[in-house]
Amino acid sequence: MSYGFGSGMALAAHRQLRQSSSRVMNRYGMSAVLWFALLFVPHAMYLLWQQPAWHTMFVAEEWSQIPPWVAGLYPMGIAALGVAGFAATAHFIQQQRYGLAWLVPYLIVMTYWLRQDVGLRS
Repeated sequence: MSYGFGSGMALAAHRQLRQSSSRVMNRYGMSAVLWFALLFVPHAMYLLWQQPAWHTMFVAEEWSQIPPWVAGLYPMGIAALGVAGFAATAHFIQQQRYGLAWLVPYLIVMTYWLRQDVGLRS
């Protein structure tokens, strides 16, 4: 999910990113980083705390079954995937590969949703 949000933010700023020399170290990349750090990660942590079974795909039924190191790495992983989505999509935009800029995030997010909804888990 984070990757898709980051990609969407880059796609929304595609005109500005074409002229930028950096993928993330610009006004739009820093806005995405701040959005993840200040809004999305706390929201995801709250949901992990309230619904641990849903957030762990029912591996852990309650909060006490989640190892502390997983709870510590979870917010970093969310932020890192979001920034990776922004950076990868910004890279495609700067290389003027607009088809890949739209296709790659779409495939990643749709694969994630299909795995969740249809039950294609390994």
